[in-house]
Amino acid sequence: GIESRSLNHTSDFFLAVWFFGIVSFDYFCMMHTAIVTDLLYHQHMNPSWFLRVVKHREHIISVFKMLFTILLILLGLGGWHIFFESEWSLFYFTLALNMGRVALVLYIVTTIPGMMRRFGIQNKVISLLMIFRRYIGILMYLSVLIHFWFLSGIFIFFKGILILPIPTFQIMGTLAALSLFPLFVTSNDISVEKLGVWWHRIHSITYGAIG
Repeated sequence: GIESRSLNHTSDFFLAVWFFGIVSFDYFCMMHTAIVTDLLYHQHMNPSWFLRVVKHREHIISVFKMLFTILLILLGLGGWHIFFESEWSLFYFTLALNMGRVALVLYIVTTIPGMMRRFGIQNKVISLLMIFRRYIGILMYLSVLIHFWFLSGIFIFFKGILILPIPTFQIMGTLAALSLFPLFVTSNDISVEKLGVWWHRIHSITYGAIG
């Protein structure tokens, strides 16, 4: 109803503000790299919080893994409800829409460390993002899977329903998701060890997906 539409407009507004802020900050960094670097290097931050987070890194990673499990369960459970058109279908459709927004925000977060390194900017927040970047990326891709699977995938692959012509935004979104798939499957310690320098080359694809 009205309340639901209001919530959607509010979330869209804040997402637009977030994206505009990131782009504006990127531009500001390009124009005033020295100023930004000075601000970040000389900020008055208590280092104890940073050390506590690093100390409990494994616990935080465990929380990420728990979230991955929950999303995979939702992927299967929601797919079942949507396929059989149960009374819970609307809930999972709404969840899929919101997961698309979440995925976009998480994607922006994963690009921040690389963007900052490009300008030689480093601080504790950026360092923490680098530590958990892979896990944020996995969380982002699972959110993308839920968004695609619930809204399109089930209907295309299991019910043979494909709306033509395909909207441009869906084509671009699908291409972006496909380009990010190699990053998703290589976001693990084994891939980092085995692929070596190629791991970094594969993960540079993320900047191409922005387009």
